[in-house]
Amino acid sequence: MTVNNSSQPNQLKKDKSSLTNEQRKLFDILVEDKLDDWRTYSKRTNIGIWKSVIEKYPETAHFIYELIQNADDALASEVTIFLFKDKLVFKHNGKRQFSITDAREQIGVIGDINSITSVACSTKKDEEHTIGKFGVGFKSVFQYTDVPSIYDDTFWFKIENYMVPILLDSDHKLRQPGETLFEIPFKNPEKAYSEILDRLQNLNMPTLFLPHVKIITWKVDSSDEVHEYSKKELQSNERYGIKYELCRIHDYKQSQLLYLFHRDYTTSEGAYNIGVGYFLNSDGSLDVQTKRKIYCFFPTSETFDSCFVSHAPFLLTDNRDRIKEFENVNKEFLHGIEELAADALLCLRDIGICRNAQMIEERNKSMISKQNLLLTDNLFHILNIESTTERNVDLKQCFFDKIREERLLLNRSLDYVSPSEVYSTTKELESLLSSTQLHLLCENNNIDFLYLKGYRSDFKEDIKKSLNISLFGNKSLACCLTSSFMDEQPIEWANRLLTYIEENATKLWKVNGVAVRDFGKNYWGQTTDSWKDLKFRFASIVRTQNGEWVAPYTLLKKRANVCLPYKGFEDAGENTFGKVIDNDFFKKHEAFFRGIDLKEPDIADYIEKTLLVRYENDRKLSEEVLLKDFKLIYNLVHGQNNTKLVEVLKQKWRLKVIGCIDTTLCKIEALNIPNETFVTFVKGNSAVQFVDCAFYAEGLGLSREEVKNFLTLRFCMRSLPKVISIINSYWRWSSEQNFPQEVLEFLNNSYLSKSYTPEFEDYFLEGYNIRNCTAEWSHCYWKIIIKNGVEKYALGTLKYSLYRERYSHEKSFESTYFSKLKNDKWIVKDNGTTCRPSEISLYEFHQLGYEENQCIEKVLGFLDDVLAEKKKEEKRIADEEERSEHDKYLEEISDKNIDNETLKAFICANDKGVNVEDLLNLAISVQDKGVPINDMFQNIVCAHEEGINVMTSLNHAISEKKEVDSIDNSIQIDGTKYLHNKQTISNVSSLLDIANKVGDENLPYVAENIDSFMHWLDDEEKLPSMVRRIVSYIGKKIYEQYLISAGEEYEVINDEISCGDFNIGNGEKYVSVISTLKTISDNKIPIGITAAQNVFLRSHPNVQIRIVRISLKDIMVIPQYEHIVAIYGKEDEPNMNDRLRKQCDELAENYWKGADIAEFDAVSPEYSIKIERKLRK
Repeated sequence: MTVNNSSQPNQLKKDKSSLTNEQRKLFDILVEDKLDDWRTYSKRTNIGIWKSVIEKYPETAHFIYELIQNADDALASEVTIFLFKDKLVFKHNGKRQFSITDAREQIGVIGDINSITSVACSTKKDEEHTIGKFGVGFKSVFQYTDVPSIYDDTFWFKIENYMVPILLDSDHKLRQPGETLFEIPFKNPEKAYSEILDRLQNLNMPTLFLPHVKIITWKVDSSDEVHEYSKKELQSNERYGIKYELCRIHDYKQSQLLYLFHRDYTTSEGAYNIGVGYFLNSDGSLDVQTKRKIYCFFPTSETFDSCFVSHAPFLLTDNRDRIKEFENVNKEFLHGIEELAADALLCLRDIGICRNAQMIEERNKSMISKQNLLLTDNLFHILNIESTTERNVDLKQCFFDKIREERLLLNRSLDYVSPSEVYSTTKELESLLSSTQLHLLCENNNIDFLYLKGYRSDFKEDIKKSLNISLFGNKSLACCLTSSFMDEQPIEWANRLLTYIEENATKLWKVNGVAVRDFGKNYWGQTTDSWKDLKFRFASIVRTQNGEWVAPYTLLKKRANVCLPYKGFEDAGENTFGKVIDNDFFKKHEAFFRGIDLKEPDIADYIEKTLLVRYENDRKLSEEVLLKDFKLIYNLVHGQNNTKLVEVLKQKWRLKVIGCIDTTLCKIEALNIPNETFVTFVKGNSAVQFVDCAFYAEGLGLSREEVKNFLTLRFCMRSLPKVISIINSYWRWSSEQNFPQEVLEFLNNSYLSKSYTPEFEDYFLEGYNIRNCTAEWSHCYWKIIIKNGVEKYALGTLKYSLYRERYSHEKSFESTYFSKLKNDKWIVKDNGTTCRPSEISLYEFHQLGYEENQCIEKVLGFLDDVLAEKKKEEKRIADEEERSEHDKYLEEISDKNIDNETLKAFICANDKGVNVEDLLNLAISVQDKGVPINDMFQNIVCAHEEGINVMTSLNHAISEKKEVDSIDNSIQIDGTKYLHNKQTISNVSSLLDIANKVGDENLPYVAENIDSFMHWLDDEEKLPSMVRRIVSYIGKKIYEQYLISAGEEYEVINDEISCGDFNIGNGEKYVSVISTLKTISDNKIPIGITAAQNVFLRSHPNVQIRIVRISLKDIMVIPQYEHIVAIYGKEDEPNMNDRLRKQCDELAENYWKGADIAEFDAVSPEYSIKIERKLRK
């Protein structure tokens, strides 16, 4: 396309418009400016700019919207469009005409012609929040034309080459004075005609949010039919600060009504008008099904997930199709629309109420109709927003807030109420209960059911929860049905109620094939009461023969409150069996009553209601009555299997207790069958009672065995003490723990989980009391043990969980039942002394008359016969030697100058097991140092008993020729007495522990670094140490891999042997591995051996112990160690946690994948320890 420059002067000469000289001059300047621009844009390197501008809009014929925008900006109220085969003519009656300004000016507002011939240039100073006039959007017209023409009362011109205006010499024939007209000749008529026609048929309510254009008419040249887009305001009003109009929107071939709500909304950039609209269906109800677009004067592709249409002057993308997401003002507009949409619900509610009032007046106050209300249960469809985008979540919250604050919910009586004034329910229950009945049940006249008809499926759980609307369901109904309520209801409705319960509330009265349990366990192990779920069993829904309304069962006792109509039991009184269901009521609902396990009275009920009532409240009964009742029950139960009767008798029947002066009665479950073994075993224990079998046998002519067999077989009465199972809970800080000592020690030394309470299932023998131990009692005890057995009750089970573990462990320990059998001295010898099983041989045991039972005897640890004789002989010899030594040293002591008090202390020490020889030598040595023996001896004895090495302290003090003043209240050599108290013992003991561990040669170094040394001792040697468990285990596993890599033959030593961790080679070398987190590469940490190793070396002079110190820091595995600790904690025990042990093993194996023996030896020193005994000079 090229500009015809030669035609321009001719046009100016032929110009018959009313342009002034100034306007003509400005037009010529603009033409020259645009010609210059065109020369730039027409270059090959810039021509792509035009294509991107023209094709920016995704919709076809988008320029129609741009022309409508221009008309509204020009304050037009009407738009007319003519579609011809070769062109389109668009005109409007806008009051504003085209203007022109000097193209050379770079500042100020530019004219309309300047704008329409420019790229992205606007005539509006504040364009962003208005429709906009002649920006980039008008350039979309060039998708269909090359030379558009424009006419108004002042200017007639066309545009060539996208931007060059050319004056025309005549007006358009279709333009009337005061009108502005655009002519768009098509460059591709067939394509343009089809696309533009389709656009005109689908403009989507273009006048809805335009402030000025009210009607758009259009026609095609091949038809006389005129089509119309229009908005007509029918009513207007204002409520709650919101202006609204009832409008009729004509959209091509359909017409719709809507309520349009709008108000000014203040943003950070100023106040702007925003609006929302709710459309009506043809029947006058709200259209809540159609999802509507968000408008910015014209529709965008954006939407809320709801039925209302909305508008705000958003900042849009260049193609005007989408809202700019990250603009703050757009977020403010969206929030304003959300609030307006929620506030508009109030107006819709009031409008509907007014419409109803008007209809009532027109229909002579007829019934109020839901059809006239705008806001019904359709509200829940409005709330049913499934989208989770931010704008829709915020919108939903605005709706919820408004409903909670205002009365917007419709109840069944068609009144608007708040969420707290309605219940939701099922359709069936709503049809059963009237509003009046609901008021009585709830004792609240302001409550009713929520109105739910056509949109019940939209009333979803999240809406119910957000609005906090309570459910009145079957459980609520069951809890509210009282006898006073039922008294006021007609019998017909009561029959409907029972039918409803039978059909719609089965789970609340019937147990499908499962017996109802008083108490059970749920999934989490919590105790539950199964009866509580059967709500209708405890509701007043049964009519009795007396006309009362009662509950079928009582919850407290879980017993039937009524019985079915019956025949028989003529001797029973009228109210013997309590209340009886009305005959007619029973016949209509027999299946229901039998389904809740109501029954006719039987013999068990008869006995319970007649015979057993006299055993209540501890009544005193004569022996005749007791015998008569026993005979009747014996005849009913003996030879029959009436489980119900037996259970009733167990609970309520009482029998005479043996050995009581008066007629003392006791429940069956607390009585036992007397026999010699049982009675002897529990002698003196008043808690164990026996039935008087002789009384019943003699009184009824039965043998005692018959009475005993009857009570044993039918009532499971015991003739032996039972083994009792008890589950005890462990509380670490409790001073009283009912646990075996072994279990307590384990728990006290374990790092337990704080959220799990350990439990120990233990076993006890009823009536056991070792204080009653006599030869007769002992034999009875053994008989009872044989009868009850041991294997089943030998072990108790401990359930516990360790720190940071989410699962529990189980560990078995000896039960109290077995522990006492094995460890108590219950075996009585011929001389009257007692012993435990491990102190007597089986031969002797049987010689004492105890019955033989190999299964039990083999687990009690009886002595072997040969070993028993050997131990006897050894004990005899030891006793003789002890007496001889005792006499010898007493003889020596008598030769010394020792007073009676000192001698008394010596003898006392001797009785406590103090070594007599060491004590005597010590006393003599102290005397040789110049300390009077009579003054020192008594205190030396005490110090010796506490384990203090007195001689070491004395020798050290004398050699240094100074007092031992570093310890408060210690030994004073220059004094005459040795002061001794608890603090002295504790301090000396601690220092001696250090001295024994590090050796005499290292004491100077320890003295200089005593603080750090004590810290080292705590970290490395103090046992049991929680932290050391993982460190020690890793060190041992790394050294074991070292032995494997070195090809050494070794054996891992069991925990019981404390001389080392590994035995190397021929058994003469032991290795003890000591692991630490601290560095030992400077070799400054002293080496010592334990007391157990010391003893072992003294008794095995040819054995060598090697100490290997491994520092996890020096071998650089601290990160791997810390990773393990982060998962399991420092306190876990590898030997008790399979997963922890596996990770520690993997750490050791992985270390040796990258390390060699020489590297390990360099940082992990090994020391050889051997003891040599030197003779004293």
